[in-house]
Amino acid sequence: MLLIPIEIIETAADFVEHLSDGQRIGMMKEQRKLYPTFSDFVEHVLSKANTKEVRIEYEKFYLIVYLSYKFYELDFLNIINKNFKDSFLPVSKAVIGFKESGRTVEETHRGYLEYIQQPNLIAFIESKVFEVKNPPELSQHEDDMIASYIPLLMIVMIINDTIKKSFS
Repeated sequence: MLLIPIEIIETAADFVEHLSDGQRIGMMKEQRKLYPTFSDFVEHVLSKANTKEVRIEYEKFYLIVYLSYKFYELDFLNIINKNFKDSFLPVSKAVIGFKESGRTVEETHRGYLEYIQQPNLIAFIESKVFEVKNPPELSQHEDDMIASYIPLLMIVMIINDTIKKSFS
């Protein structure tokens, strides 16, 4: 799969950051209509936010990821609706496998990066979740990683896996 250029990700982030609350909510409602099954999963992830502010940040991350993947100029609607269910189980098994493998946080992180193969997108998400410009010292942020980062990575993994399936 082609790497999503950092410029695409930054453009998506700039667009999302300039949305009003009403526009952001409208985009999320539109996503729900377009991708009902996938939106159920996204809503499940969003429901894990422990404050309204964190939920808003999760919504922004999701919209940035979604807009970044539109770089591929694919029929996203049909791809996600057709392949989501086929992607959910393998991705869930991969996440559980990484978590239960006895790996360190850093080893688990490397496993996710290898699975996703979108370093620009992951570096962007990390820089926002951990509020740093360089890769974080993950063991110092293990609770944050589990609470914020892993659910976001699952969204990226599922979208990525779904798009890969469309190429096969």
